[in-house]
Amino acid sequence: MVLLALLVLSATLWGAASYVSPPVLAVACVVIGAWLLVFAVRERLARTGRRTVRGV
Repeated sequence: MVLLALLVLSATLWGAASYVSPPVLAVACVVIGAWLLVFAVRERLARTGRRTVRGV
């Protein structure tokens, strides 16, 4: 659900790109990219943790 909301936000940013100054758009893109990176790392660690628990 959160990823869907992020996708909608991203589409909104792309639609607003012609109205927003480039530095603001760049900052928004960096924030979204950082959030996605944190989400991916968190999911990877959670998946690895579950795998080691099952193996025991």
